Amino acid sequence: LREKINKNEKMFLKKAIIKGITMVGKEKIRGILQPFKNHWISKDDIQIIMDSIAAAYKEKGYYEKMETVFYKINRNTLTITVKERNN
Repeated sequence: LREKINKNEKMFLKKAIIKGITMVGKEKIRGILQPFKNHWISKDDIQIIMDSIAAAYKEKGYYEKMETVFYKINRNTLTITVKERNN
């Protein structure tokens, strides 16, 4: 019943695409996304994913290289784009 009430605030995530990441390894990104695949996610969950990506940059010492992180949802696909600084 709870999921029906909150259905407009959540979406079922079938696929997640991360674009623009060059400084953090693919395995790290897969680990960040794994708990959210094939589940109902909310905007808070998406924020957790984006914060985790930022933390991975910070952990590697590249936090200042990350300019912005934003997302787009198209049907059941979440696309997160990381824009890195060129300097």
